[in-house]
Amino acid sequence: MPEVPSVLFAEHRNEVIGGPRFVLDGGWFENCKFVDALLIYGGGPCMLRGCSYERCRVWIHGPARWTIEIQPELDKILDSESPPPGAPLVS
Repeated sequence: MPEVPSVLFAEHRNEVIGGPRFVLDGGWFENCKFVDALLIYGGGPCMLRGCSYERCRVWIHGPARWTIEIQPELDKILDSESPPPGAPLVS
């Protein structure tokens, strides 16, 4: 398991996290249980591993929203046969 980079993340492990609102950006969540919360995500660094969700909603805004909007086109690019010369590889 990778180390949690403390400069970027607030670490949450094995916690029960409740509402009414909770910002995911900047958090490392491992084996957490989110209950009755509006989870807010704006595109910042965030790691979710092994978490569960009960009666939660999500609000995606800012850069995260734009990523969702263009995801179908990004999938087409990634599925194309070969990248342009000199293009970085994305996985």
